[in-house]
Amino acid sequence: MGGARLRIALRAVCGLRPRHLKYNFGLETSRETDHGATGVELDDLESQRACIGARSYGWRIRAMWVGDPLKLAMRHFAQLFNRLSINVSESSSVVSHAPSPKYRREFLRRLGLNIYGRSLGIVGRAVLGPPTLVTDTDWDSLILLDACRYDALAEVWSAYGLMPAKLPAVASPGTTTLLWIKENFVRNANKGRMGDVTVIAGNPYISETYFRLRRWDYPFKKAVNVWKEGWEHSVEGVPPEEVYNAARQVEGRLLVHFLQPHSPFIRHPEVTWAKIEAGEVTLEEAREAYEDNLRLVLEWALRLVSSLEGKVVLTSDHGELFGEYGLYGHPHKVYVPELVTVPWIELEGGPPALSDQRER
Repeated sequence: MGGARLRIALRAVCGLRPRHLKYNFGLETSRETDHGATGVELDDLESQRACIGARSYGWRIRAMWVGDPLKLAMRHFAQLFNRLSINVSESSSVVSHAPSPKYRREFLRRLGLNIYGRSLGIVGRAVLGPPTLVTDTDWDSLILLDACRYDALAEVWSAYGLMPAKLPAVASPGTTTLLWIKENFVRNANKGRMGDVTVIAGNPYISETYFRLRRWDYPFKKAVNVWKEGWEHSVEGVPPEEVYNAARQVEGRLLVHFLQPHSPFIRHPEVTWAKIEAGEVTLEEAREAYEDNLRLVLEWALRLVSSLEGKVVLTSDHGELFGEYGLYGHPHKVYVPELVTVPWIELEGGPPALSDQRER
């Protein structure tokens, strides 16, 4: 590594911003090709900011990692990787698919998106600390909203005027559903505590069928396979009302896995991750579709809470990325706060309390 690149690396590790930033790891302005994702020149400051972090995307994890040098270093990994990437010939097929012909950076060919994500994950793990395992907590029923961002839920929760006014948060052990399941119910020494729990499986990963395929011991009492019986091809998924109806038929301890707000977006089928990454759908439209999915599933989840008894926990397996760090969805082992920070709302069975400030 040359002297100039070494200085840039030191700036990134120390949390300092390079003096001149013309390119970002901004995949929201890229096009997918056979060679991977390509970067584009960003001439205006707002476009540059939109590629770096969460502050330009409406939601944000407030009061977290403020001033932390490791967090600042993570923010600048994108800048560092761009500096290390190579220019691509204008005659290449990568350039022919990109919107601007002047300069190109090919990220995947030189360093790899996976290496970039794992680098973010290493820093995130060091900062976030140990995760919360559901087997080590006390609850009678646990309701899981798949891919629910903490800050997005906090915004919707506040708009509904529900209590508690400030939502508690914990660190998830995974950035995907499969990682969350492995850490809680496969590798966990306390998984035997789930022997009296019935799973309402809106996601096939937590079903007994999938565990058998992976040759894992199934730690639960039984599973109700809503993912198989309640699947609707019109929405390419399991509607939340199907999960709700199945849960109402079972007594005892429950783990209820709703598929939403995870895509597909039921009321916005035109919004897909492929279109988001290709720039055919704006981030604002993507956030709107995601929040609509969240409001839809939350209504059914709260309706279920009102029919349950005992202590009910409302949580999630992981969050979702909308361009933060130049990434989308929930990449494997990318331990960043937007993915790992999840809600942990403890409620008593019956209708959730409303705040005094809610309009009547």
